[in-house]
Amino acid sequence: SKEVFDWFKEQDWNLLEAPKRQVLVSPEDFCSSGLNLNFLCLGPKQIILDKGEKATVKFLQEECGCDCITMDFSSAFEFGGAFNCWTVDLTRE
Repeated sequence: SKEVFDWFKEQDWNLLEAPKRQVLVSPEDFCSSGLNLNFLCLGPKQIILDKGEKATVKFLQEECGCDCITMDFSSAFEFGGAFNCWTVDLTRE
């Protein structure tokens, strides 16, 4: 909502508009339209995401200065989620 965006701006957050999702693996793919943003952060500015989301990779590299590691993860999309969802219980030390 506009109120939410305004609140973030008041807190000095830099809001960026991310690209739309590009990869749909089948008509039964009911994953979120924002699945391209379901990536896994390995460390500061170090991200792993689906290699088919070329616009998102380019955006993260050029606009955000991220080091992107890409892999084909599209076979999991029909089951829901991507890298972050599939590794949510991962503990890093």
